Amino acid sequence: MYSSSFFRNATRAHFAIGVRGGLTPTSVSGRGITLGHTEEVYKEGDNVNYGCADYLPLPEGSRPGMSQIESFFPGGNRLFPTTCRPFAGYKDGTWYRVTIHANDTNWIAYWIDDAKGDRIDAGHEPAVPDFNSPFNLSLTGLFIVYSGDGGAAYRGPWKMRFDGIRTGWF
Repeated sequence: MYSSSFFRNATRAHFAIGVRGGLTPTSVSGRGITLGHTEEVYKEGDNVNYGCADYLPLPEGSRPGMSQIESFFPGGNRLFPTTCRPFAGYKDGTWYRVTIHANDTNWIAYWIDDAKGDRIDAGHEPAVPDFNSPFNLSLTGLFIVYSGDGGAAYRGPWKMRFDGIRTGWF
């Protein structure tokens, strides 16, 4: 994946990338990751931040993008704040290869390589079980969904390129 100004200009937006999933006109289901900005994610009636808050003290427009594991199911989603990576954040103008793994035993994992194929944050690849989300294990689709705020947080044009998308069974 390659970003042209997405992390700088779409400061309250992210992509949801899911595998073992599916989309309907009213819901999304699957397991995967976020890609972008989830610094301030609160559940209604809850004062806990479930997003990647490491860079929250920085002003908007200077925060790097991050990813974290997310489960998607009809009527909700679940974020795992301990899975935020890369530690240094994504930077615009750089190629990354992101691998997402979701298996039949409800484990979700991902890892990130740079353009040379070297692992970023080697030894700290996040993996979590999600036994509490209602998954449909018969789903086999892949989706990339944009979730953004075009209001005051929109700082200018951007592009995001997803290239070399492959699927398979592990």
